[in-house]
Amino acid sequence: GVQGLMGAGRGHAGSIRNRMAAGCPRFPIPILRPMKGVKLERTGTTGVLVLGASGFLGAQLVRRLGAAEARRRGALSGVCRRPEALLEILTVPPACALVAQDLAPAGAGAEIVRRLRPRCVFLVAALARPAACEGDPASAERLNSELPGEVAGACAALGSRLVHVSTDLVFAGRAPGGGYPETAVPDAASIYGRSKARGESAVLESYPAALV
Repeated sequence: GVQGLMGAGRGHAGSIRNRMAAGCPRFPIPILRPMKGVKLERTGTTGVLVLGASGFLGAQLVRRLGAAEARRRGALSGVCRRPEALLEILTVPPACALVAQDLAPAGAGAEIVRRLRPRCVFLVAALARPAACEGDPASAERLNSELPGEVAGACAALGSRLVHVSTDLVFAGRAPGGGYPETAVPDAASIYGRSKARGESAVLESYPAALV
């Protein structure tokens, strides 16, 4: 389960080349006005960091992990471009802080990790619609390939646990009997799948202990 991933020992998987440019600009972490009793914080430390908190998977992670952090008297930070969208579909647990941050600018993801110094990071942010990737390959490359690498580099430097969520579309769908083994080489047929495959490689180059 997700709580087991948070506490698992390091050394399970792997890391990519650090794509963070030297001297990249610092990105301020904006503060949302308090809404519906949710505590909003500027900086400090957090136990769990969810990057891409307003998507389908990210929202479920905020809900489940936020409740788990509340029980252990910890804290969770959820990062997304429009936290208001998350509040429209989810009752945010009291242990959560929401951070409004666009992760598209180069260095933004790494800066968030450095500022909040989480114990565990779940990276679920992505340009996930294949049609959107076909229409904007540059954004697909930034969010699906480069962002994972920079977040992995920041997590490696801090020793934070990283769980990076990819997709089965890194494969073209011609699996042998029994499905794809761990050693299978990606052969994506779409811009989305190829960009996600590059993101996997980037994570494992920068941080071999990450889970992908």
